[in-house]
Amino acid sequence: MYLKIHHVSGSRDIVAACDSDLLNTTICDGDIEIFISDKFYGTEEFPEDKLREALSKDCSANLIGEKVIEAAIKLGFVERDMCISIGGIPHAQII
Repeated sequence: MYLKIHHVSGSRDIVAACDSDLLNTTICDGDIEIFISDKFYGTEEFPEDKLREALSKDCSANLIGEKVIEAAIKLGFVERDMCISIGGIPHAQII
């Protein structure tokens, strides 16, 4: 998975994580089109324990992809009914 932490001055950090195979691809669902950019999701791959560490802090998160969502569910940060599907790809936001 790719993971990037965005440090926002005066606000919570934003954790962005996506499945490796989704980076720099576009997913579509009707009128919705999302480009999964390396500028937002990062350029370094990280293991699941790094996701746990990042989500354990006071943060918001943008998570997309089967593996990332399954890891977030397994780690207790996301419930399946919190997720939506965009073009068959699970997506969750934590605020």
